[in-house]
Amino acid sequence: MSRLKVIFCCVCLVGLTQLVWSQNSNLSTAPGSREHGIPGYLDPRTGTFTAKVPTRASVSPDTTVTYSVLTGTWDFTIPITLKTTPANGDILACEIDLSVNDPVTYTYIETGIATQTASGASSCTVSIPYTWVLTAPTTDVVVISYDISIIHGYSVGPATGAKASRNTSRFYTYSEPVPANGVTTSITINHIEL
Repeated sequence: MSRLKVIFCCVCLVGLTQLVWSQNSNLSTAPGSREHGIPGYLDPRTGTFTAKVPTRASVSPDTTVTYSVLTGTWDFTIPITLKTTPANGDILACEIDLSVNDPVTYTYIETGIATQTASGASSCTVSIPYTWVLTAPTTDVVVISYDISIIHGYSVGPATGAKASRNTSRFYTYSEPVPANGVTTSITINHIEL
């Protein structure tokens, strides 16, 4: 019986080593290969790290690319009417996601969440600051997705922990142009009924 246990343990260890070795199969020490981490350099005199923006393969090395650093804030207001009377302890949660897919630099995803006690007429206010490095800010588009939820039946205790028994959601998505640098963009989303 003990020999079978030893053989079984050895087979399991050999199987696990295959998983570990496969994690490093994409790493290369060849010049120009991409290593883990953030590309850039650290100035040893000032201690300042400067990130280097990588370019995607679709841009030829001879092409000069102009980058624009855009910062600002998106402020969202969502008026909400609850069709049913919320139970004591119900939570109203509003999540807003912004995404921008630049053709050369990165895909940026920003998320803002607001929660409050659910009542008959409510309003969620979500503020999302951002900093984006874009090569085509005049043609890039910000995709806005939002999810409004009522989370019912929370019970918190040492034995049960926090647990949602039911979730009512509404999910929407639309797009807006990228705003100018330094602008606070205020959007009131159409009235939502849950």
